[in-house]
Amino acid sequence: MTEQSPKSIQVPLFLPEHPPSQAEIDAVLLTVDALPGKLERKDIIFILKGSRRSRTLFNQWYRLESYSALRHMTDDAIMRTVDYCFHDGWLRLVYDQNGKLLAVFDQKGWERIKAIWAERVRSWLHSWVDTGTPEAAWPKLKPIHTQIKNMVLVSIAGKDAKKLQPALEVWAANETDEATLKTLHGLLGT
Repeated sequence: MTEQSPKSIQVPLFLPEHPPSQAEIDAVLLTVDALPGKLERKDIIFILKGSRRSRTLFNQWYRLESYSALRHMTDDAIMRTVDYCFHDGWLRLVYDQNGKLLAVFDQKGWERIKAIWAERVRSWLHSWVDTGTPEAAWPKLKPIHTQIKNMVLVSIAGKDAKKLQPALEVWAANETDEATLKTLHGLLGT
């Protein structure tokens, strides 16, 4: 996807009376993260509501983690939550090559989604070690963004690295990014 212009795209936004909770914002961000640069504003609302419209079913959006995450809210409240994410700098709208307005992360949203994923990856590492399945590490870590991987490694340096060594060794044996590999070797003392 390419942006047509660095300037802000002006669209009418409908804001909630009160800011949404962090959990509601995170649901919106996880939806955009699942299909980065591929969702229109209305698509995000359909997914979060748990819509059974043909578009939702055809695209198999019901398989997304965030599908129906805000089903307890009205369509209007979900729309206002999504619009709040645009207004408050979590997301922004860009035109794709076909002229559709699509949602992408703004810096604030990207930082938050990285933190969410970094916490998940730390949890996975602990789980793999605790259950004696460190070999499960690489298939799940492979598609994770390099910035997130590096956030995880920085966060475990000095406190969890020793405990997580079996999973880190599997990770190091498969990692291809040189900077990440260097950090892994530093943690492992190899």
